[in-house]
Amino acid sequence: MFAGLAGWKDPQGREGLKNLLASWVVLFGVVGIPAIMLPVLFAGIVGDTGWSRGAVAAGVSVRFAAGAMAAFFIGAVVDRFNTKPVVVALSVLGGLSLVLFNFVHSLTAFYAVNAMLGVSQLGLAPALKIYLSKWFNRHQGLAIGTALTALSVAGVVVPLLVTALNAQYGWRLTSVIMSLPVWIAALPAFLFLARDQAAGEGAGSDAVTPVSEERGNVLARLMRSHIFWIVLLSNFLVGMIDHAMSEHLVVYFDKDLHFGAQTAATAFTLLMLMSNFGKFFYGWLFDRYSTKGIALCWFIAAGGIVYATQIHSLPSLWTFAVIYGPCQAGMLLNMAILCKHLFGPQALAKSISVISGVYYLGGAVGPGFAGYMFDVTGSYHSAFLIVATVAAVAGIMVLSLSGVKRYRPQAANQPV
Repeated sequence: MFAGLAGWKDPQGREGLKNLLASWVVLFGVVGIPAIMLPVLFAGIVGDTGWSRGAVAAGVSVRFAAGAMAAFFIGAVVDRFNTKPVVVALSVLGGLSLVLFNFVHSLTAFYAVNAMLGVSQLGLAPALKIYLSKWFNRHQGLAIGTALTALSVAGVVVPLLVTALNAQYGWRLTSVIMSLPVWIAALPAFLFLARDQAAGEGAGSDAVTPVSEERGNVLARLMRSHIFWIVLLSNFLVGMIDHAMSEHLVVYFDKDLHFGAQTAATAFTLLMLMSNFGKFFYGWLFDRYSTKGIALCWFIAAGGIVYATQIHSLPSLWTFAVIYGPCQAGMLLNMAILCKHLFGPQALAKSISVISGVYYLGGAVGPGFAGYMFDVTGSYHSAFLIVATVAAVAGIMVLSLSGVKRYRPQAANQPV
């Protein structure tokens, strides 16, 4: 599975591997740490400030909304300035946001810092997918999946560390301390290891698709393509599925299935570990089978979500985590694969950024929908069955694209 990823005998392959390592460090330090840290600090923020849970939770919505807007424009910014300066600037913004939490004493300031952090986090994710997609062709999905394991590693490492720091120093100073990986690891790694491609290099140097052969504005051409709209809508649905499940699973395991907080946390940890496996497996599968592999992932996710309504014992709980966990990784990987395979490298930046923004908007809808359905019906069963249906619909939509001619690099010139 990994045989060609590094391309050890080829200089470009070695450059790609260094860029992959630099991207992993940025995703861990600038995206993963804050994403895991802030939920852990939630109770501490409420207790220290006296703000309501709803007011503090609204910071998540602000962060998501600001990040979605940033994602829409990140492709144009990358096309204009190239990837490296954009990643460096967004990393500085993320590190600065964590430092500024130390000076937050009002909700307005709290929301402003959350907005800054959202621009950094949700701008970096598509920017790095664009970056790695340019460097890797035959192993694009595997490379992006490998980089995204940084988020799961953060999910294992950060909670215990942040809990200890919060008990000792409080949430504000903890945020400052947790900014250190940005300054001492992420920024140096990307500044010294990563490099942008020169003209004619890498994954975008040959081959074009019907979309990229036309002259004029890339985004306008995409908007005229029914294929683009299918990819766009399917990723809105996938974003809804991903966050409807991830935001409610722990409380579902704990309160509704009565497994208790410790078992619920253990099950979620297992799900995240399986997500790490899924980043490798589905990265490889998507590289090899493209739209058919992605559709298979959504169909498996639909089955796993239906199975969640039938959990009644510990073995069935672990079984759900094993089935659904890898699919969660596929949700993070699919958009870059579809954009590269269906629209070609010349449309890569703008297509990934716009579709990422729509995915994040779906992510904003999903948790609220699942919560509303719980309030109305008194359980998550109806919400989960609807979400499972949505997953199946997304799978059918992507499967309908299996006849579209796929962009393929010239193997002789594209070692990775």
